[in-house]
Amino acid sequence: MGSFWGFGITQDITEHKLADEALSKSEARFRLLAETAAGCWPLATPAPRQRSCGRIMNHLDCHCFFNFLVAEEQPGGSG
Repeated sequence: MGSFWGFGITQDITEHKLADEALSKSEARFRLLAETAAGCWPLATPAPRQRSCGRIMNHLDCHCFFNFLVAEEQPGGSG
């Protein structure tokens, strides 16, 4: 059998892959932010906040997450 010699063009796609990864991460952050904002309004029950905090912790790969809420002044309260 004869041998075949081909010519081709090689291209380094490392930069393209890095840009694609960055875009995917950015999209995931945006999606998480949009879903979190939609799921936490109104803040009537803690369940949506707990789910959102869990998703944020998972996305950030963190083990501790502090979420502070500011309570509006109640009628008749001191202040």
